[in-house]
Amino acid sequence: MGPTPGDDAELKKRAERLRECAREARALARKLGPYLDNAHSSLYLDEKAPNAKKIDDALRFTNRSVLAVAAKGFPPKGGTQSLLDNGGVWNSPTGLSVTVRVGSDVQTGGISASCAGVKVAGYEDVRVGDTVELAGVVLRVSALSDDIVRMKRTSA
Repeated sequence: MGPTPGDDAELKKRAERLRECAREARALARKLGPYLDNAHSSLYLDEKAPNAKKIDDALRFTNRSVLAVAAKGFPPKGGTQSLLDNGGVWNSPTGLSVTVRVGSDVQTGGISASCAGVKVAGYEDVRVGDTVELAGVVLRVSALSDDIVRMKRTSA
């Protein structure tokens, strides 16, 4: 069922409003460009700064307190974490993002974890029974299907 004659006018009005918003966004981006570029470059840690290593180490997944906080985002020992295949992202309350991919043979898969856009773990060709470690938490792959990966926590 196509649009009715009255819908045409409404669609044209919406299209013009969308074009107007796009023009405003382009104009604003031109004005803010230098500021955005500088802000982006300042996001990277200056390794020569006096406290750079101290700050960097405090946020790493090698830091025991960071690992302890991240571990709280997983189910308790014996609990199961289910992840949707191919594009499903599980976001831990502590900031860890985990994605999975199941192979076309449905017997192998891949698991990847990142925090703040930085990859912190990656596993390829995992099978049921394999163990993976995500942010210090050990999990055993308990099921692979064409749409889900289940992992059981084996560590405390």
